[in-house]
Amino acid sequence: MLSKPILACPNWTYRSLEYRAVLRHIAGWAGFYGRRYLRRLRPLADWRRIRRRQVVLEEILRTYERAGRPSLRFLPDLRAIVRTVRLEGACLTPEELWTAVAFFDQVDALVRAFWPYRAEMPHVARWLADFPTMTEFRSRVRSVLTPSGEVLETATPELQRISRSWRQLREQIEHRLKALIGKPDYASAIQEPILTQRDHRWVLLVKADQQHRIPGIVLGMSGSGASVYLEPLEVVELNNRYVLLEEERRAEVQRVLRHLTDDLRAVSDWPRLFRRLARLDALLAMAAYAQAYEATVPRVEDAERLVLDQARHPLLAIQARTRRQTVVPLDLEMDDRAKVLIITGPNAGGKTVALKTVGLIVLMVQAGLPIPAGAGTRLPCFSHVMADIGDQQDLAQNLSTFASHVRRLIPMLTTPVRRGLFLIDELGTGTDPVEGAALGMAVLRHLRNQPGKVLVVTHLTSIKLMALQEAGVITASMEFAPETLAPTFRLIPHAFGASHALDIARRYGLPEAILEEAYRALDPSHLQWMELVRRLEETQHAVEEQRAAVERERQEQARRYQALLQQLEQTRAALTQEWQAWKQRVQRWWEERQQEWLAFFHEVQDPAVRQALRERFQAVRRQFLQEEADVLRPPPTLAAGRPADWSAGMAVRLRNASTTGTLETVDSERAVAVVRFRDKRLQVPLSWLEPDPGGSASPAVPTPEDVNRLATASPADREVYLLGLHVPDALDRLDQALDRAYRQGLQRLRVIHGYRPGRLKQAVLEHLRHHPMVERVEPAPPQEGGPGATIVFLRQ
Repeated sequence: MLSKPILACPNWTYRSLEYRAVLRHIAGWAGFYGRRYLRRLRPLADWRRIRRRQVVLEEILRTYERAGRPSLRFLPDLRAIVRTVRLEGACLTPEELWTAVAFFDQVDALVRAFWPYRAEMPHVARWLADFPTMTEFRSRVRSVLTPSGEVLETATPELQRISRSWRQLREQIEHRLKALIGKPDYASAIQEPILTQRDHRWVLLVKADQQHRIPGIVLGMSGSGASVYLEPLEVVELNNRYVLLEEERRAEVQRVLRHLTDDLRAVSDWPRLFRRLARLDALLAMAAYAQAYEATVPRVEDAERLVLDQARHPLLAIQARTRRQTVVPLDLEMDDRAKVLIITGPNAGGKTVALKTVGLIVLMVQAGLPIPAGAGTRLPCFSHVMADIGDQQDLAQNLSTFASHVRRLIPMLTTPVRRGLFLIDELGTGTDPVEGAALGMAVLRHLRNQPGKVLVVTHLTSIKLMALQEAGVITASMEFAPETLAPTFRLIPHAFGASHALDIARRYGLPEAILEEAYRALDPSHLQWMELVRRLEETQHAVEEQRAAVERERQEQARRYQALLQQLEQTRAALTQEWQAWKQRVQRWWEERQQEWLAFFHEVQDPAVRQALRERFQAVRRQFLQEEADVLRPPPTLAAGRPADWSAGMAVRLRNASTTGTLETVDSERAVAVVRFRDKRLQVPLSWLEPDPGGSASPAVPTPEDVNRLATASPADREVYLLGLHVPDALDRLDQALDRAYRQGLQRLRVIHGYRPGRLKQAVLEHLRHHPMVERVEPAPPQEGGPGATIVFLRQ
C-alpha cells in the first residue's frame, strides 16, 4: 500500500475538504476531454512524480498569456467518429467529416499558438510535435464539401460529368411535364400545377377521378385520397435514365466520402492522442484558473517543513471573486521540529476554515494543481491525508457525535504511514470535557510519534497547555479584536487564544443577567486564565498593529525611493541625451572646418606657404583636441556608472564580454579606470565596465575581440588606407583618421602605407613620431600586413 504513488485519502476526507468541488470549478475552463481528465485526477504520494506534473504546468503558465490564452474548451467529442473510422469500409457522413475538421482546426490552432515558445516548454513541445494537424485532410474536406454538408460537383471529374448530365436530363423532364400541364385537355385533370418526385421519379399531382385522362403510371396516392402521383408515359424513359444517373451520382459521392474517411485512418494512435489532448486541455484550464485567482505552483519537497504563504481557501476565493469580496489569507509555518499545531481562538473565528485550507491546499498541490497562495509556500509530500472535520453524527447507523469522531480517529491511529497529514476539528468534544481532554491529549501524543504533521482545533484548556509541556507541540490562535469583539480571521503563531464564549454571547444579545450568573459560576482559576489570555491577546494585537504600521511605512518609503530613483534616472538620461547632441554638434562643426581648410589648402601652390599653413593647422588641431578632451568629456554623473558605484578592489568585467578583472583606481572626472587583468594593467573608460555579480571569476586578459566589440567604431575607423596618395593628401587623411580614433576612445589604429620604403612610408612614420595623440608605433605583425603597415597606439 505504501509503495503506490496515489495519495491514500478516505472518501470522507475528500468530502470534508471539498476537493471535488474545486475540480469541478477548474473543469469549467476545460473542454470535454479535460473535464473527464480532471474528474479522475487524484493526488499523488511521490514527490518526484508531483514535481514532474508541476514542471509541465509551469511550462504552460510561462507562455499561456503570451500565446494568446489558447483553449480546447470547445474541442468536439470525436470518440464515436473514431469508432466508425476503425471499421473497415465504413464511411463518415459529411456532418461527421466537418466535426473532424473542427477538431483538427482546434488542434492546429493550439500547436501554432504554442510553437513559437517551444524552447521554453520542452515537455509540452514534444506533445505538440506529435499532434497530427491533418492539414491536407482539412483542405480536401473544404474543397469538396459545403458547410451545409453537400458534396460539390467539382469534387471529382467523374462527379462533375455525372452532375452535368443529371442536370441536363432534369431540365428535359421538367420541360416536358410543364408542357403537359399547359395542355388545355389536361388542365381540368391536374390537381395542382406543380412538379414533384415520388421514389426519385418525376410525377404530376392528378385528381384521382380524372387520372384516366392522362396516359401514365400511378406511383402512389395522396394522404386524403383525392389525388394520385402520376408518371406520364412521355417521361418514363427519361425518368429511368434520371434514376440511373441518381444512383451513379450517389455512388460517386460515397466514393468521395470514403476517401475522406480513409484519410482519418492515417492517425495511428487515437487513444494516445485523446490522452494527451485531455491532459493538455486540463493544463490549459489550470492556467486559466491560475490567472483568474493569482494561483501559483509551490515547491514540494521530501522534507518535514510546511509553510503556507498568503494562502486563501480555494472555494472561499471563488465565492469572493463572484461577490467582489476579499479573503483574509492564511500564513502558517511548521518547521522540521514542529509535529503538532494546536489552533485555538474564538467561535466563528475561522479555525475550521484554516484547517480545511491546509488540507485542501495539500490535496491540490499533490494533484499537480495551482493553488491560490504566495510563492513562499513550501509543502512536504504526504503519503496519507486524513481529516475529522465537522459534525459527523450518523443517525442511520445510530452513531452519536462523539462516536463519529472516534470512528474517524481510529484509522489515523492504526494506519501505518510514511508521512501523514492529520486534521482534527474540535478534538475532545461531544463527551465529558475532562474525559474528552484526557482522550484528546492521548491521541495527540500518539500522533506526534507518527511521521508527518498534525493540526488540531480545540477549545479545551488542558489540550492547549500541551504546547507548554510537550516537545514538538506548538500553538497558534485566530486573532480576536478586543475593542470590537469580532474575529479578524488572521492566524497568530505561538499564541494562546481564548474561546470568548461569554463575550460573543453578549455581542449577539444574550441577556446580561444570564451572563452575570454565568461569570459567577466560573471557577476563579479559569477567570484568572481568561484574564491572562485576554491581556496576552491585547498585547499581541498591539504588536501586530505596530508591525503592520511599520510595514506600511517601510513600503511607503520604498515607493518614494523608487519614485525618486526613477526621476533621477530620467533626469540623467535627458542630460546624457542633451550632452551627446551638443557633442555631436561640436564635432560636426570641427569636421566642417577641417573640410574648409583642406579645400583651401589644395588651392595654395607655393610650397613654403603650404608648409606654414600645415604647421599652423597642426598647432590649431592640437589645441582643439586638448580643449575637446576637457570640454566634451562627459560629466561623472552621466557616465555608465555613478562614481559612488566604483571602488578600488571590486570585481568588474567588460560589458558584453566574459573578461573579468580587479578595479585598481578610478578617475571620476575623466570617467576612466585602471583595471588589472591578470598580470596586465589597462586604462579603460567606465562606460566599458560593469560590476561582476559573481565576483569570484578568475581575471582574464581582454582579447582584441572583447575590445573591438565594445568600441563603437566601425572597422573602417580602426584602420586607414594611404596607398596611391600623394604625401600631403596621405598625411591629411592620416590626421582625420587619428582624430576619429582618438575621439572614439580606440587604443590602436592600423596605418596601411605599402611595402616600398619610399617617400610615403618615410613621411608617414616621421609624422606619427611627432603627433601629439600618438603614444608609440610598432611594425604590424605578419597577419596584419607586416612591413606594409604600421600599428599606431594612441594616448589615453
